[in-house]
Amino acid sequence: MMNMIWGWNSNVCVVFEEWHITNTGQWIGSVIGLWIICFLREFTAIFRKLHARSMIAEERSSAQQPFLENQSKSQTWSIVVDSLWYLANLTLSYFLMLVFMTYNGGIIITVLFGCFASHFLLSMLVKRKTGAAAPMVGADHCCDEI
Repeated sequence: MMNMIWGWNSNVCVVFEEWHITNTGQWIGSVIGLWIICFLREFTAIFRKLHARSMIAEERSSAQQPFLENQSKSQTWSIVVDSLWYLANLTLSYFLMLVFMTYNGGIIITVLFGCFASHFLLSMLVKRKTGAAAPMVGADHCCDEI
């Protein structure tokens, strides 16, 4: 059973009964696994914003017609793909929230540092590849520079 009391102990159950950390090897594996989840969550967030930028650019270049008349199959699939990326991001975010709610100081620091490192590294990668800053997650489309 998951402990809901703040602590720093090394014997912790993380989300599932099967994910029970009892030794150093399991801690190291959990840290690596949580970092991977943090990177995947940040990747889905940044990819969604980059995809949204391309969708906005595509919409601006198309003729100004009513919404339903202007919907092509590629635009519909683009929205479906964006929705699937949103679902992946939301699922990973909620999972990290549940991990955070173990109230274990070591796990919390791992998640915080993993989120910081993934955002920093992926933002630098996007800046290097595109020459522009990584899109801010949650920013309004009016603020995007295309």
